[in-house]
Amino acid sequence: MRRFEMMRSARRLQSTYEKSTSMISRRWGDRQGCRWESATSPTLFSGNRVVHTSKRRISILGDGGRIARHSAPQQWHVPTFMAEESPETREKWLEGLLASDRTSSGVHVDAEAYLVAIEGWSKSRHKAAARRAEDLLIRLERHFEESEEFESLRPRVEHYNAVIGAWAGSQEDVSIVRAERWLNKLRGQETCLCPNTDSYNRFLDACSKGHGKRNDVLKNNAIKAEQVLKEMMALPERSGDDLVAPNTESFNYVIRAWTRCRQDMSMAEKVMEILRLMELYQRTGEDGAVKANTISYCMAIDAFGTVAGLKCQRSLRALQKKRNRVDRNNPGGNATSLDNTAGCAAEDLGKAESILRYMHDLSEAGDINVSPTTDAYNTYIAAFARTANEFNPKAPLAAEGVLRKMIAFRDEGLLYIQPDQRSYVQVMRAWGKARRSNSGERAEWWLRNMWTEYEQTGNEKVRPNVGAYLAVMEAYFHQANVIKLESLLLELLEHECGSDIQGTDNNGNEPLVANTAAFTFVIRGWLKHEDQLDMDDMGAGCEKALGWLDKLMDREDQGLTHAATSPELYTGIIKTAKEAALSVKTTKVSKRVLKTALEAFTEFRSSRHAVEPNAYAWIMQIGLKALSSPADDMARVRLIQHLSKACCEDGYVSKNFVNALSNGPIWVEGWTAEESEIMTKEIFGDWPMPKSWSRNISRSGDIPKRIDIRRSRTKSEDWHLAKQQMKARRQTRTSRRENNMGCL
Repeated sequence: MRRFEMMRSARRLQSTYEKSTSMISRRWGDRQGCRWESATSPTLFSGNRVVHTSKRRISILGDGGRIARHSAPQQWHVPTFMAEESPETREKWLEGLLASDRTSSGVHVDAEAYLVAIEGWSKSRHKAAARRAEDLLIRLERHFEESEEFESLRPRVEHYNAVIGAWAGSQEDVSIVRAERWLNKLRGQETCLCPNTDSYNRFLDACSKGHGKRNDVLKNNAIKAEQVLKEMMALPERSGDDLVAPNTESFNYVIRAWTRCRQDMSMAEKVMEILRLMELYQRTGEDGAVKANTISYCMAIDAFGTVAGLKCQRSLRALQKKRNRVDRNNPGGNATSLDNTAGCAAEDLGKAESILRYMHDLSEAGDINVSPTTDAYNTYIAAFARTANEFNPKAPLAAEGVLRKMIAFRDEGLLYIQPDQRSYVQVMRAWGKARRSNSGERAEWWLRNMWTEYEQTGNEKVRPNVGAYLAVMEAYFHQANVIKLESLLLELLEHECGSDIQGTDNNGNEPLVANTAAFTFVIRGWLKHEDQLDMDDMGAGCEKALGWLDKLMDREDQGLTHAATSPELYTGIIKTAKEAALSVKTTKVSKRVLKTALEAFTEFRSSRHAVEPNAYAWIMQIGLKALSSPADDMARVRLIQHLSKACCEDGYVSKNFVNALSNGPIWVEGWTAEESEIMTKEIFGDWPMPKSWSRNISRSGDIPKRIDIRRSRTKSEDWHLAKQQMKARRQTRTSRRENNMGCL
């Protein structure tokens, strides 16, 4: 039966090609002012010159329906020719073939040889793959024109499709424009060719990629993809050519293009419109080959889950603004917030669940194209993870319910719905975003269940990965539980010892490694823990954070691909140290904080990152507070001189840095108003200061002016202001500590 269907398809394709070839040949001959001598032996008359072209021969099997351009097939006409070679090797082979064609008459270069090199670049992930493929096609067109339009060098639809596909895989901003340019060339009268379904599908693929595009650009691409799809649906009706009819992939590309619009509230409705259009086209089509499959319905579930998450995010922002205006101890306001946040996404989540049930019904009815797979359930669980927040604490419980259903299906023998790593990770993420008092414990409980199931069954699909650990660490981070954060990080470091951290483990899985995100959670966790410390212990969190940052720097120096520092880690330590130093009373604690801040600042300057301009001002504020007593006059002067010199040399003299020296807090003795004026005049007395001192300040408002070096407050105002600021900081820290203890 299968052989009979292949023979029937071959006959249909041959008859279709003969009709289209005769029409194309007549159009090409009319445009060139020429005529064909006969249909079987194409001899082209052009003026007084006669050009004989080779006969056409159709190969239905073996080379995918390509047209043989030589009476004797060449070695590159085989589809598997150079299939495993790199695109550079293919292009080098083509260059050698072209050189031999100019020197030897026994070798004939044809369009098939160009196609070998073009397809090599089309399948490559090289950044310049699309442009290299495009250059080869332009070269083929030029070669065809220079050969007086020798038939074996005529570009075919496959050449243009390969270039369109190359641009579809490109991440350049002009990828869609360039892909559309080549599609339009097939559409218009520039060539004697017509686009087929593959041509349109590759362009739709380009529209649905969404690499680093803005929201408005993504929406325009989705609209363009929808217009092209409707054009494909209308083409067979106008021309009677079924070679450009859309298939299932055509509709799925358009659906995917709309799912890329992650910030568009109408995304789900647009996806459902295309899905209904697809089902309508299936019912009205003759062969019924276009059918919505599992991927189509999974993308619809994802669309409704994304819209539900958007609604929750907008509602959360509005409720947070409202909570800032009312008393936090008002229980009535919190209850209303819970009801409003949970209800805003209920409708969309219900529609996603209906689609999942519909997939079950289609599968039970015998539809082989639709099956409620693990991916479908994972997409549904991800919807609850998107809607989880502190005002919607029931979302992780709903996600757990879906995961338990998947476990029940697996126990019943339905292995195509069994949970995998993503199923567990999405549930853990839901707990982390809910920020409940037991979120960390629940997330870690699921992590331990993954390890238990993996050790008992050996199922690699449930083996915990780095994402699972990061989801648990996120939950503990919101609880400010640094002890658990450190234990999870140490557990990841232990797993590194038994695997190749640069590659895969013995079973071919991605190794468990302590990557940058894991270190970041621990560092930020200790900085967050600083608010819970007593006055005498201030700075301990910054010291711990700096210690883990040093370990991350050592791993980066070793060249580990998953270890990299960021400027935010350095500035976070320095800023937290500044807040801690300005909140304590004793200079002993301030000096300990100053030591930590100076170490972080020194490492920041020696790193590969550009230093934040505010870091200089924060170090100045910490130093003036810690060295404010008369006994530290010499140390204070040295700090001011060295820090000011470094700031001027680096070009980061900002308004905040000058104000920290000239208009910062003062004391009755030691760092007084007189000392402040003396040091300010010594460093910035000669006005205007050199422009090179602020050459790296990007904002014009941050560049210091002459008025900034003058003290704008009196001595009594400075003293009372410093006292009020210190009192306000203590009250803020006390309230934060009480809130954190209440959460625990």
